Amino acid sequence: MDGGGAGFVSDTPEIAVVQRAEAGDRALLEPRIRLLSLIFICFAAFCLIAPLLQTIHPVFRSLVRPLDERREPGPFPPLGLLLGTNGDFARDLNAWFDDRVGFRALFIRMKNQIDYSLFSTSHKVQIGKDGWLFDGGNVYGIENLSAIELAALENRFTTLAQRLHEKGIRLVVVGYPDKTQIYPDKISERMPPVPVGGNFDKLRHFLASQPSLTFIDAKALLQRERTRTTEHLYAVTDPHPTEAGQIPVAKEIVTQIAKLEGRPDMPWRDFKFQHGTFPNWGAEARFLAVLRPVYEPDYPTVTDGAAIGGNEPDGKWIIADRVALDRADNGVGRPFDWEFRSNPDLCPQRLPGTVLFGNSFSDFYWALGLQHYFCFIRRTRDPMSRFKLFYETMPPDTKYMIFQFVSTWLPGNEPPDDY
Repeated sequence: MDGGGAGFVSDTPEIAVVQRAEAGDRALLEPRIRLLSLIFICFAAFCLIAPLLQTIHPVFRSLVRPLDERREPGPFPPLGLLLGTNGDFARDLNAWFDDRVGFRALFIRMKNQIDYSLFSTSHKVQIGKDGWLFDGGNVYGIENLSAIELAALENRFTTLAQRLHEKGIRLVVVGYPDKTQIYPDKISERMPPVPVGGNFDKLRHFLASQPSLTFIDAKALLQRERTRTTEHLYAVTDPHPTEAGQIPVAKEIVTQIAKLEGRPDMPWRDFKFQHGTFPNWGAEARFLAVLRPVYEPDYPTVTDGAAIGGNEPDGKWIIADRVALDRADNGVGRPFDWEFRSNPDLCPQRLPGTVLFGNSFSDFYWALGLQHYFCFIRRTRDPMSRFKLFYETMPPDTKYMIFQFVSTWLPGNEPPDDY
């Protein structure tokens, strides 16, 4: 056995054959290994350079749908921050770059798709059972209030009722629950339900006990309606009630105001439903921000719903700004979004003039024809900064104010104290 040379070579014929074969295999593999290494280096360089080039000069503009973030991207930081020594310029520059880095939407949607499809998780959405999606934010805000804070919130409603009473107006409060309270069987184990008997239930019982106002308890109405129908009362991919879920609430609004007016002759019409894909898919589905849209295929809508602003034989629409029909905005300087006024000869047959301040949960009232039950009805939606102007410009013959809120947005969705 020779110990010299470039390497050890056995003088055993069988081993020598094996070693020569291995050396030949290495000789064949080395070009492939170098090629794979080169491919990896090129891929890594592409991953580093391509996003930077896409950031500087976007070339690929439609690889995936843009993210529906509904916020303004971070602005470029003022150069004056460079004079500071606290790192504010670097922080703001990072935020500016993070909002504009190339292929940002693609990377975010890819990551979210993996989380959703493989692990049933999401940063902003709770993944429930049977495809149900729930708000991933804080749906328990009101439950975290102390007894003193809850009492202060309750006082906002009774104060509004008293001030309206002085004007000869009756307050009607409509309170909605989060959809977890109507479909607790659809939430995942990772999302504890809103506690029974918690602050929202205490607020419901308080409002129902107040003689100075009329409370329409949407939670009780929807829980009862769920035992009567197979229709989805809330959207599977959105936090809002469907038109099927809004029917018992809108009907109760008419019933309670008619009772206050001593009018038992206000029959509510029946509706038929058609089912199709939820238009533009729901908010929670949008917040998933995945590559493949999550549609809701069995969404119920009424077959003969009314349209805001359409031609009506029994009255006319007054629309302050048509932008309110297309999207939510802050409504600055606009006292109301729209108003329906019945023909004067029909007013004796209908309920008195009414105004409504609420949020997007009241959007479907009009498709159900709520406007045809009133001499006039005016609608304004949040933010609460609009309430003061709404309150100050109510028509002089207003007899009822409907204030509509959602438990999820409490505190912050109750009557303000600066009107």
